[in-house]
Amino acid sequence: MDTYDLFGYKKPEKTWKEELKEYLSSREWKIKAIQAKERADYKCQRCGSSKWVRKLDVHHLTYERFKHELPEDLIVVCNKCHKIKDRQREQETETRNYEKLQDARFEGWARKVYGDDWMMYNNEEYIYAEYEAWLDKRGEY
Repeated sequence: MDTYDLFGYKKPEKTWKEELKEYLSSREWKIKAIQAKERADYKCQRCGSSKWVRKLDVHHLTYERFKHELPEDLIVVCNKCHKIKDRQREQETETRNYEKLQDARFEGWARKVYGDDWMMYNNEEYIYAEYEAWLDKRGEY
């Protein structure tokens, strides 16, 4: 039975963490992990440690194709390097999300000032310079 939140949006059946945990326990993931370790010759692709020195993990560089990963989406790392790669991915995700937010903010400002078709009739670099000046005047740049 479907459940909905206060705003009428359908709640997912599982949280992200639950879905991730379930997937990482699946046969499908275990096969992908073994294949990744074989491709890496059972060595950490960051520091070179072998499976005899440290426990090896398979790290998602991105979750964009979660459950449908390509070989290049995965990297074999030792447990020490895994923590570093997790932090790096988090920082990259934060940066990407911030950039998307700023792009959307600029787009919204340009539409408000110049109309919905602002890109067709105006120089984007000039408009962006105006936007930066507007931000600067507001103390946000």
